Amino acid sequence: MTARAASGETAHAIGPVTDAERAEILDVLRGFALLGIWIAHVPGFSGWDYLGPAEQIALDPGSDACLQFLRDVFVRGKFYSLFSLLFGAGFALQQASAERRGVAFAARFRRRQLGLLAMGVLHSALWHGDILLTYALLGLLLIPFAHSDPGRLLRWALACFALRGAWGVATFALAGSIASIGDSAVGDGAGGTDVMGSVGSIMSGYYSADWTEMLLANARFLRVKWLLVLYEGRLFSIAGFFLLGVALGKWRLHESAMAHRRKLLRFAWAASVVGLMGNVALALTWPVVPTYPPTPMGVITNLVYAIAVPSLALGMAATIALVWMRGWGRRILAPLGPPGRMALTTYLSQTAIGVGVFYGVGLGLRGTVSLANGLALAMVVFAMQAVLARAWLRFYRFGPVEWGWRCFTYGRLLPLARGTSGEPGR
Repeated sequence: MTARAASGETAHAIGPVTDAERAEILDVLRGFALLGIWIAHVPGFSGWDYLGPAEQIALDPGSDACLQFLRDVFVRGKFYSLFSLLFGAGFALQQASAERRGVAFAARFRRRQLGLLAMGVLHSALWHGDILLTYALLGLLLIPFAHSDPGRLLRWALACFALRGAWGVATFALAGSIASIGDSAVGDGAGGTDVMGSVGSIMSGYYSADWTEMLLANARFLRVKWLLVLYEGRLFSIAGFFLLGVALGKWRLHESAMAHRRKLLRFAWAASVVGLMGNVALALTWPVVPTYPPTPMGVITNLVYAIAVPSLALGMAATIALVWMRGWGRRILAPLGPPGRMALTTYLSQTAIGVGVFYGVGLGLRGTVSLANGLALAMVVFAMQAVLARAWLRFYRFGPVEWGWRCFTYGRLLPLARGTSGEPGR
């Protein structure tokens, strides 16, 4: 350790990653992931996902069945997987930046995760689909892997994906115990243990104009959501993508992708083909295989998921990277960069928009929008976010939420406006 590191770092040395250190392709991929997550979430905000078949048909302009199939194939599970991959890559880049500056990384990362935890607790109180709380807690498990080589990280990632596949076997073998836990978790207080009935009763709270009733309904549904996360073994998938992202970040593939373009192209084709075949099979299977209780067909579905979803997520990421290498591709994908750069602000503002437009405490449009119209609205909203993010970043170095998070992480006020003297890392 240098004398400078031993005596304490200056503001210059301990600041966040600078513009020069950023990788544009990672921001673009992050923006792409946020678009997909928003598309996945809007039908939940609008209530369409929880309507009965007759109610969905009544709203259907004629395209909802096709759109739902495409959503199952290309969206379900893929974009939170990609976002998790990028979280791991970000961990590796932050560690490398800290080591170049002679800064102790682990303590600062723990403080960063503490800030994320606080935001996750608040956000999950408003929206049961929150991912920040999971990332805050699970992300701490990356610290012991900080100095692992990429090969070891890759093996651990594959082990996590294998555990996701095996989890279905375990839940089926322990079906009796799981049923007992599940009945207790979703019981309606009157002896009822029907999961969908419990979910249906919770939904009424989202239509209410009373904030207290809405928040209580969300708290109840959050319990069901976490039961599903644990039951499906989703945490193994997230951990696998975290570790894979750290490995890719240590390999610095975002910088050397052009040199390995042919290999990347072959990988994109192979992963996309495997992923598409598996996800088409899943899209055809999901409507007829019950999520709960565990069944033999559910075991098979979980095994296919463990292979197909990571494959397609990685295939899409590789394809975006290949398109980015082309001049025309860079022009097309560039609008994804600004919302990806201020990902936390983008993500949280999507929740504010979803609640404000659809919940009873807002405009109250829940239950009145078809899947097609909901997805069209999602695209329009994201386009507006991209424009606003680009305008914001012309004058400021970070998104507003990112700025607050960084100030907490570094324990001091960081300059926000561009051109401010004393910008760290410059």
